[in-house]
Amino acid sequence: MKALDGVSFDMWEGETLGLVGETGCGKSVTALSILRLIPQPPGKIEEGDILFDVPPEKLAEIERLEALLRALLPKALGDVPDARPPDLAVKRLKSLVDSFRKRKGGPRSTPDMKALVAAVADLIKVKAPYDLISKSDKEMRQIRGNRIAMIFQEPMQALNPVFPIGDQIAENIALHQRKALAEAVTKKLEAGERYFRLLPRGVLLAYYRGVRANPNRRPLPILRWFTERPLKKEALLWAIEMLRKVKISDPERIARQYPYELSGGMQQRAVIAIALSCNPRLLIADEPTTALDVTIQAQILELIKEMKATFGSSVLIITHDLGIIAEMCHRVCVMYAGTIAEDADVRKVFKVPFHPYTQGLMKAIPSHAVRKERLEIIRGSVPNLITPPPGCRFHPRCPEVMPTCGWSAAEVADALKGLARTPDVALWWPMDPDAMAWTPSGETELRIGFPEGAAPANAVELVRQLVGAGRTDPAIRAIVSVESAGPAEEGEVAHQVRVAVLTPRKPPAFEPEPGHRVECLLYEPGRPTDAILEEARGG
Repeated sequence: MKALDGVSFDMWEGETLGLVGETGCGKSVTALSILRLIPQPPGKIEEGDILFDVPPEKLAEIERLEALLRALLPKALGDVPDARPPDLAVKRLKSLVDSFRKRKGGPRSTPDMKALVAAVADLIKVKAPYDLISKSDKEMRQIRGNRIAMIFQEPMQALNPVFPIGDQIAENIALHQRKALAEAVTKKLEAGERYFRLLPRGVLLAYYRGVRANPNRRPLPILRWFTERPLKKEALLWAIEMLRKVKISDPERIARQYPYELSGGMQQRAVIAIALSCNPRLLIADEPTTALDVTIQAQILELIKEMKATFGSSVLIITHDLGIIAEMCHRVCVMYAGTIAEDADVRKVFKVPFHPYTQGLMKAIPSHAVRKERLEIIRGSVPNLITPPPGCRFHPRCPEVMPTCGWSAAEVADALKGLARTPDVALWWPMDPDAMAWTPSGETELRIGFPEGAAPANAVELVRQLVGAGRTDPAIRAIVSVESAGPAEEGEVAHQVRVAVLTPRKPPAFEPEPGHRVECLLYEPGRPTDAILEEARGG
């Protein structure tokens, strides 16, 4: 099952991006993928890359090298699948390097191949330091909770029930802020504060100055209790200060309490304190107001706003509440069935949504300006991601669906059977469609068989007539040809007709307006895009 399929978006420093969609569309899986918290097995990140904290000059260099590489690949490799890779992630680039080594010295050692090998090596060198997918588990442990932090959906599940709140915040600080803690303890020792009378102050000063220079330094096991306790004590003081920053009254008392002793709102504030305790560059808030009452929701959202302004973090807010998106975010990505349907500025998405799915969401929101007896709905249900629809995953529910949106042979069979049952067609159609064999053969072929002894002589013409009667149905318009089927093989049911269907294709991300990306074939170049945009704007 592909929980995510080609999800791609950018975030800029200081930006608040919203990720919105129905339950089960892949929002939380996207967040867990960024932090590399997908259990493996059974989960697996098959392809792509996650570039984090890339300086602008390096980003420009990556874009230049990727453009160069895509131009060189077909020249050096010819018309082969490797010349059109779906992405240029570090993992894929390394596999390309391995294939190049096997060709070394062979007939392919041309100037274009040498330029390609050099470009691949340069791109790996530039990308690898920022790619989270290619980092080791040890490197990711240094990033999680430090440079990237996450506020999880359920605070009661995120907090450990057997440790006080203060200890849980202090643990994250002690793990990632060891150098800063050693600096603070050193200053207190230099000011005359004493932690232990058994150890001379000079010995402790020497140790903490060493930790300040090398945070990974650890003492001998016999001295660890004496040397680590001041750091833990300092971390607890910082934890109390974080509780104060998230507006928890009497933080000294709360730091000694256990999660079950706090209300839902207090628990969520404690989780936010843990997430912000190391001043992360990116804060991921996964439905931070779930199961909270409206008053507490507003307080938590206001707190996230204030903390973002204080710490300067970028924020990724995951929610199914469009009201939160409108209030909190600069940009929004609308997800559907594991894909990004639309990515644009919040104002643009709310005022002029382009994707039919986003348009359906906006029409389903109650409005104080327009009075309606019934709200509009998006008919149908979210597809099963184990067997998702081919092509565009929204096409079975889309009011603007076209023949090119990706109809499977099974969907075409259902459309033909439904048409054969209509009163007008049933007058001349020879039998009950359920008594016939409708067998998909791959994604682009449907075989139709009549019962033995009941097959009409003009079976092909009958099916062609049926297809002609249903040309208003997009699924039936996806039929390319109707031909006579070949003879049945041994043990196979006899089929008289073979129906060929358009090959399904996943819509790429088009940009009908600057900064407004949408995955929908309505906006494919060559179509009357201007008229479609005018209709979307209500013109």
